[in-house]
Amino acid sequence: MGAKTAALTLSVGIVICCILSGCNNHMKDDGVQQAHESEHWPAQFGTESERQAPVELADEDAREILASRVRLLCETDHQALLVSCRSVAEELEPGVYIWKRLSPEEIARFPQVIRDLRPQSVTFDRQGRVRIEMCATSWHSLGVRVYPEHLSHLIGGDRRLLEGLWYYDDSYRPDPWDYDRTIDAILRACGKL
Repeated sequence: MGAKTAALTLSVGIVICCILSGCNNHMKDDGVQQAHESEHWPAQFGTESERQAPVELADEDAREILASRVRLLCETDHQALLVSCRSVAEELEPGVYIWKRLSPEEIARFPQVIRDLRPQSVTFDRQGRVRIEMCATSWHSLGVRVYPEHLSHLIGGDRRLLEGLWYYDDSYRPDPWDYDRTIDAILRACGKL
């Protein structure tokens, strides 16, 4: 991750944390980091390192979700993404394209704006609709749905970015109105709103 992307990811993370009323960061009111007291777990829950592994995995997943959100919302030209998805949907066969399984030659068939997203998968259906899934986690889904011009009036996600381009994110589920304000803050922070 480059310095600019890391700084933007950090900024967006701070915006999200502030809006969601804290990051579970164990800070006192004066901002001093508090040490975690060691918890005593029964032996059947494994060693300390075995118990810590899922937490580290969840932290890694959370960082990937945040980085995916930044790439998609802040670093992507949404108009170029819309046009490119519509164009490539006419060229490629309908189906699911799992990014990690594609050869370099297959990836090269995708427009640069899609390649720059580094998606988990790209799905094309027979009606020309495109779904770009950004996250590799099993517990969180976010990405965009693109509709061809004749279907651009359809609602296809949680947040309309452009006519025919919809952002979806599982973080909308608990409180859509509150999370919409979070997305507004992210878009404002990166100059897209």
